[in-house]
Amino acid sequence: MAKKLIIVAVVLFILALPLIIISNYSMGLMENYAEKNMGNLSAPDWLMKIGSVYRWTFRANHGVVVYNNFMSRYPTHARYPEAKWWLAYCLEQSMQTKEAGRHYEEYADWYPDRPDAAIARQKANNLKYRPY
Repeated sequence: MAKKLIIVAVVLFILALPLIIISNYSMGLMENYAEKNMGNLSAPDWLMKIGSVYRWTFRANHGVVVYNNFMSRYPTHARYPEAKWWLAYCLEQSMQTKEAGRHYEEYADWYPDRPDAAIARQKANNLKYRPY
């Protein structure tokens, strides 16, 4: 009987682990870590990871904040174009279509050699004519 209880507890823990990892509290801890370690070389990557988790968990409003923070703190970072793209995406998902369109358009103008520049241009044009 005790062995079955242990197995059930382990299974429940494994099933609950993703929820624990992506909880708002955990995300807040990760953001605080990134804030305190801005001089650390891994801080930009932490911010990008945090933004990714927010995107994956349908919390685009939080992603907007994280990507804006990244872009204001690391304007010369190699991952800046990626942050610009995901900022536009999160703005679009947050129904901030005018702002999203502006960021997609800037992305296409600033990075015309990137493979997704044409997609960004198309998204910007689509957002201009969206009825909401």
